Parts: sequence; C-alpha cells; structure tokens
Amino acid sequence: MSSNFERKTTSKWYWSLKIIVDLVIVNFIFTLVSILSLLVLFFPGLVALTTTINKMLSDEEYNPFTTFFEEIKHQWSFMWRLEVLGMSFLLLVGGVAYGYYAYIYNIGYDWMIWIAIIVASVFVLVSIIIFLHLLIFNEYFKDDTFKMMIKKASLIARRKLWITLLFVAFLIAIGITSFLLPYIIPFISFSLLILVNLAISRKTYSQLALEEEERALLPENLFLPEIKKEGENND
Repeated sequence: MSSNFERKTTSKWYWSLKIIVDLVIVNFIFTLVSILSLLVLFFPGLVALTTTINKMLSDEEYNPFTTFFEEIKHQWSFMWRLEVLGMSFLLLVGGVAYGYYAYIYNIGYDWMIWIAIIVASVFVLVSIIIFLHLLIFNEYFKDDTFKMMIKKASLIARRKLWITLLFVAFLIAIGITSFLLPYIIPFISFSLLILVNLAISRKTYSQLALEEEERALLPENLFLPEIKKEGENND
C-alpha cells in the first residue's frame, strides 16, 4: 500500500495536478493581496508570483501560502522601485488614453490621431515586453542596480527576439481567452502567463547565467571588487 501511494505521488499526473492546484492558489493569493492593498502591492505581487512559480518549476521547496509573502519581504528593495515605475507607467497610459478620447470626442478622427495611437501602442507594447523580461529574468540580474536591470531586460528582449515574440503571442492569447471566458481565466491568468513564459525562457536563462559566470572569471574582471575597494581607501 505504501509503495503504491509513493508511486502515485511521484507520477507525472500527480505532479501536474499539484502544479495546477498550486497555480490556482498562488494566483488567488496574488489577486486578493492586490485588491486588498488597492493595487499598491500589484507589481511586488507579480515579482513574488514569478519567484514562487520559478521554484515550482525548479523542484525547490516551496509553499504557495508562505513563499509568496516571504519573497515580498526578501525582494522589497527591488519591488518598491518596480511599483513606482509600474504605477507611473499606468498613470501615463491612462492620461494619454484620456487625452485621445477627449481629442476624438471634440474634434473627431484624423490622420494625426491615428499616427499618435500607433506610436502610443508601440510604446505600450515595448514597455510590457521589457517588463515581462524584467520579471522572468529577475533571478538572473537581481544583484544589479535597478537601472542596470532595466537595461539588461531591454537587451535580452532585443537579442532574444524569438522569446519576445512568444511572450507577445501568449499575452495576446491570454487577452483573447479572458474576453471569451471572463469568469474562468482571471483565476489562473497571471500565474499561467508567468508559468508559460518561465518554461519558454528557462534554457535562455541558463545560457545567460553561464555567460555571466564566464565573463566574471575573465582576468580583467576577476579582482575588480578588491581593486576598486583599494582605490577607494587610497582616496
């Protein structure tokens, strides 16, 4: 009986079912925390959600109830910067959208407004892509400064174009499915989006981490922290 139970708990079906249940749980926690905090913890919650799901895929020890809040505590210095940047972006998009609405309502459509809409749409799409890379590859460059993290996310988005296109395609698919099934998808949409994006980018993440390790071991970089520290002391 015991061996039969162990065999079932180590099977792919059990693992898949556990992942699905945990995704629903952690997505519910994220949604509840975001709503109760009046969206103050929306972007920090996305970071915690990403880290928790990454632990799921890496077979690390985690608990969907506690790991989420532990990650908010551990990564808060990065999260509050992301929250300020994300909320500023949302306010900017909201202000621009209201300006377009007022222009169209009072003046109507013309070729200038269509150009402005296209430019704004491209800006929003590029910003979302960089934000997704910032989330997905957070573990890779979390020790960098916030500005450098954004630069690296932008560089990865440009160099790994096939991953970027897959991100966009799946984001569009989630949007369409949410429109068709508005009462079901919201319960798993965020966690499902992050799960698929993490699964897509895992190989790329490993390559980037290896390249970073090799770069750090170059002779000109090997003792850089010690040299910098000595130079500061001499000053």
